[in-house]
Amino acid sequence: MNKQSYWDIFCKVIDNFGDIGVCWRLCTDLASRGYRIRLWVDDPSALVWMAPGGCKGVEIIHWLDPKACALALTEIANQALPQVLIEAFGCEPEAAYLELIEQKYQSDPAQKPPIWINLEYLSAEKYVENCHGLSSPTQQYPLLGQKKYFYYPGYTAKTGGLIRDPVHQQELNELDQDTWLKQHQIEIAPQAEHILVSLFCYDNAPIKPLLDFLIQRNSPSTLLVTDCVGVAGLKQMLELFYQNKTHLLQIQYLPRMSQKDYSCLLHCCDLNIVRGEDSATQALWANAPFIWQLYPQEDAYHLEKLLAFLNLFQMPSFISSWFYDLNGASQKPLQAPNLKEWGLHFDKIRSQLLEQNDLCSQLLSFIDTTSEA
Repeated sequence: MNKQSYWDIFCKVIDNFGDIGVCWRLCTDLASRGYRIRLWVDDPSALVWMAPGGCKGVEIIHWLDPKACALALTEIANQALPQVLIEAFGCEPEAAYLELIEQKYQSDPAQKPPIWINLEYLSAEKYVENCHGLSSPTQQYPLLGQKKYFYYPGYTAKTGGLIRDPVHQQELNELDQDTWLKQHQIEIAPQAEHILVSLFCYDNAPIKPLLDFLIQRNSPSTLLVTDCVGVAGLKQMLELFYQNKTHLLQIQYLPRMSQKDYSCLLHCCDLNIVRGEDSATQALWANAPFIWQLYPQEDAYHLEKLLAFLNLFQMPSFISSWFYDLNGASQKPLQAPNLKEWGLHFDKIRSQLLEQNDLCSQLLSFIDTTSEA
């Protein structure tokens, strides 16, 4: 793989920033390995707080901005051709971009077209192993007949792996948690049995059992509510629940955090409630158990994805019942979570996943193999 060539990564921000979150982590990982990245995004506003300061080696192109798009296309026309084209989650690259790429390669048949990757959504379902790496020719102009490869992240050796930044992971392993919490004005009661819980969920999450558990403990707890889409409705629900109760639960609302700070937060907590693909992947690397609320779908298909995830990791019933509850489909009475037992099970899962290569490393190997074919 020629590190002097460009990668063009296209991303559309749908609603909850998971798309841009995954794409930015991939961009920064590739850049840290010396590759030159152009991230084409229809709405880059989230990167202001998600990635303050940007990243060396990553150029952000607001493709709905005519001036920015025209400048980028001019750069490509002047031989800054991509070696790899990634469309994240089937977002369809800018039409003018594809037309220009076709013109360039028609004018110089000696040049190879970019390797075109469709980066798919994360799932533990069996079809991921069967479909990972398959290709299909495009059926319309421009670039008619160009192969598009379907790249599936996943949890097993037959998939494309999970995003994992080795450098940042080492920083997390060396993190001084008390210092980090103090720097972010997060207060902790000094009692030994105090637990810290992060909450990042959709505003329709049925979190009452979680609140009941925290309130019924005989030791203090702090619930850290992260800023997110729909947090206003969630805050109202929490305040109604909290009224006229005397207990040891404290609720603290956090400002929006950068990706690195959010990973640190997960690492500092005793239990993490996460949502969507990006935060769930980061929760896997944190030294704590977590509960995952998947993106709700009208036909309840997210419950099929949840079942596949729980079955893959042989999740005990006392854990899976909490996962079902946060996804609105509790099947058994909830038991008060034994965080020590939870932690041991998630340590086992984490160890299994760490034995596999990360997504970026596997993607580079996949592209090298594909380019030689």
